[in-house]
Amino acid sequence: MAESLDDLRVRIDQIDRELLKLLNERMQIAIAVVKAKRPMNKAIFDPPREIALLEKLSALNPGPISNEGLFNIYKAILEESRIRQALFGEEATS
Repeated sequence: MAESLDDLRVRIDQIDRELLKLLNERMQIAIAVVKAKRPMNKAIFDPPREIALLEKLSALNPGPISNEGLFNIYKAILEESRIRQALFGEEATS
């Protein structure tokens, strides 16, 4: 028997909560990355690293999300990550 609309929405809500938890965990790690980069005088933005990440995710993507859709999501995640890292860098040097 097919799941009801309410059951499907409950499942989506659960996934959204887990995604939120994982995104915040990822941002915390991104802040730790900027701490690790600082003594090495490395830039926050690392285009080759981001390209490699997107290529790896594309290869791992089983669908149904398109690679273009996946890239758009990850570009937003990476942009927010750079913003968090930059803000942390400003706080640490103030």
